[in-house]
Amino acid sequence: MKIIPLSRYLYPIIPFFLLGQSIDTTIVKYFPTDLTRSILLKDGVDSSKLRKRAYFKATYDGGGDLIKVEYVPASRDQGLPLDTAGTRVLYYTDWNDYKRELTNPITEWEAGRIPHYKATFGRSGRLTYVDRYTGLSEKLYTYKIRWNREGTRSAYKVTFHVKMPITQLDSILFAPPASEMRPDWVADFKSIEDGRPKSVRVYDEIGYEYYNYKFYYEDLQDTVNQTERITARYFQADTTYLGSHDIYLAKSLYLTQLDYFSPNGTLISRDVFWLDTILEDVLVTTANEEGEIIGRHIVPKANTLWRQYRLGGVIGEEDKEITVRERKVGRDRVAEEEEEKDLVMMNVDLYGSLPMLNGLGGNMDIVLWAPGYLIGAKLPWALKFRQSQINLLFEYMYAALPAGFYKLELNGFNALASYPVIMDFAQGINIIGGLGMFLSSHGQINNANALALIGGAEFRLVSTAFSNSRIKTVFGVRGMHLTADPRDEEVTMNFLMFHVGFIYAL
Repeated sequence: MKIIPLSRYLYPIIPFFLLGQSIDTTIVKYFPTDLTRSILLKDGVDSSKLRKRAYFKATYDGGGDLIKVEYVPASRDQGLPLDTAGTRVLYYTDWNDYKRELTNPITEWEAGRIPHYKATFGRSGRLTYVDRYTGLSEKLYTYKIRWNREGTRSAYKVTFHVKMPITQLDSILFAPPASEMRPDWVADFKSIEDGRPKSVRVYDEIGYEYYNYKFYYEDLQDTVNQTERITARYFQADTTYLGSHDIYLAKSLYLTQLDYFSPNGTLISRDVFWLDTILEDVLVTTANEEGEIIGRHIVPKANTLWRQYRLGGVIGEEDKEITVRERKVGRDRVAEEEEEKDLVMMNVDLYGSLPMLNGLGGNMDIVLWAPGYLIGAKLPWALKFRQSQINLLFEYMYAALPAGFYKLELNGFNALASYPVIMDFAQGINIIGGLGMFLSSHGQINNANALALIGGAEFRLVSTAFSNSRIKTVFGVRGMHLTADPRDEEVTMNFLMFHVGFIYAL
């Protein structure tokens, strides 16, 4: 009897059992070397000069610390490896958000015992998240950084996890009148080219905006102090002006003076920083609006090197002795604001509303309440007046009102100006006034062109009906006087109009 080995029949069957299995064929090997980092990463070159050569790719964080080194073989080698490194987490004690730079690295063990920043780097080695922790490992806020494709420019948002003022991010740029931050509120920063803020919007997790900042940078060409002035202005979401303050920097390095102003432009307080180069301390004097000294205190010199800390400026030998003089305000703040640019650029707002009109006066008794529609836009130009802005509006309006046997139709355009009114008991009030040109007809038989004089008031508030903070609700009342009546061109027409609608900010 011939014996046939069973293995002969098993060989073709075994591969079918292995088809459903995931076999890890990765092999990890370690190779010791005597090469140091300074030798291995010496004389870096541009990637365009590598061509088909083998090379080492080094990735650094914003503070110049090495994150990882990858070996990329020449293209003639088989099986080029992929960059499979995931995100990496490192810990630091110092963070310069304007330069996106982390310094003074520490270990994870040390991070659990002192206040620190936890930095997360993406697959490309770029910094993506920075979390701020207390010494008790409580997360306070998180920076989310967005880079352009080249990695040369970035913007960031700061999400708060606890209730705290935004002045804890920067006590110089921000001010108490607009400082409240609650869990899940976001401070959205837009920056100028050197990384300093251009504007900051504060909104909650559903996009409801509460207030915003705008920053202006000016070189005063001061021959004594070589001073730079930074002006911070703060507004509520409905454009209500909350105040401003000026930051003065001597030689673009030392903080010399802080002036705080009320919404009407009057000086509230002034902090002057007097540098003592011998004691290495700074005396800060605080004066009220009358110029009377109401307080003095001493701060470390490092606290006044505001721009050096934020922008990484270098102190040269010539900067050791600086004469700081108090800047005088020789004229009222309001007059100074009026000398600034009279025309500013704004965002465009589109809006639509449903008006209800009714005739007023003797010849308008038979003109009854009736609806219409109104569409318009807030133009991108605004005129500055004191601490507010006069917005320019352009509208198209149509309405058909019952007027006896026929309808009285209004069809025309309005050119209006809108001025916000600041009141303690109400927000978002705007005074409206301007001109219109209407073609009015009665039964499409009698027609008349009429000039319209328009005036009234409107409320513009952020809408709670939508999660998008760009949408506002508008409702208001207007009076309209038309210089001609199609039923009798020798008389005029008067209307009372109520309207409600929505505004969308582009």
